[in-house]
Amino acid sequence: MIETTIGAGMRRKLVVTAVGAMLMAGLTGCSLPLGSVHNQGATASSFPDKLIGIYATTAPLDLAPDQRVYATVTPGDDANDAMPTYSFEGLDGFAMFMADLSDGKGKYCHADPSLTDVACDFSTNDETSTGGTSTSTTGTLNVAASGSPIVMYGNPILQATDGRVYVAEMNDSPSVSSGSAGVTATMSISDTRTQDDGTVYSAVITFNIKLRAEPSHITVLTMSDNDVLLSRTEYVPGTLPDAITPPVGTAYIIVKTEATDSSVSREILGPDAVSLVTYATRGDGILIAKTTTINWA
Repeated sequence: MIETTIGAGMRRKLVVTAVGAMLMAGLTGCSLPLGSVHNQGATASSFPDKLIGIYATTAPLDLAPDQRVYATVTPGDDANDAMPTYSFEGLDGFAMFMADLSDGKGKYCHADPSLTDVACDFSTNDETSTGGTSTSTTGTLNVAASGSPIVMYGNPILQATDGRVYVAEMNDSPSVSSGSAGVTATMSISDTRTQDDGTVYSAVITFNIKLRAEPSHITVLTMSDNDVLLSRTEYVPGTLPDAITPPVGTAYIIVKTEATDSSVSREILGPDAVSLVTYATRGDGILIAKTTTINWA
């Protein structure tokens, strides 16, 4: 759980370190870093409820015009600060949204564990004549550049006045991603509406699709402060442990990633790094991020 206190007119940056994070009630502004890429836009204003997120799929949902798929919510354990969990039974895709918590304690930022660079922004508009709130949610799905083009459909996630969260289908053109590593395509959905109390609610959802070279081999090297190799461990992508403990005397870590296109990348991590991130394909061109905690000696 992330909790902070912010005075009027102030903003603070928070960092999401897990699948979900809660934005606590009483905050006048909470933000996480947002990315920037070109947009393919759509609007959700035709829906009766407010937009809170996106459910991205590789095929159309084929829902009836008024059909809704409601999320099944499992309450969190307050004693252990556990967040609630949401699942959309019968659907296969990638959910990302920021919902109002039913107990009035604030907002909850949720993203599928396959997504990276997830960021949620929530702010109140106390200084405007209309008041209200503004939200912005963004995340990235990583795709192997060596695979077939990925077609993604952006379906809005909405929240009814009774607090229930659901997916509806939007008949909009899909986003097609293909090309070389480093290319990013974007789907975006936005909504601005005047609520029953006269305040204005606005939301912008940005779903990035980033092409990466598909990893074939990963090597983690630990180095001393005079550049002496202390240890070398090789991994098949997807098999890195949840945590590693570098040898005593490690000054920095090199993560070497070899790809199927023969490219090689290296990342250097110092003692201020709390984790390293690697990628592995799940078999359909989607790359799953694996976060490994670094327990420095």
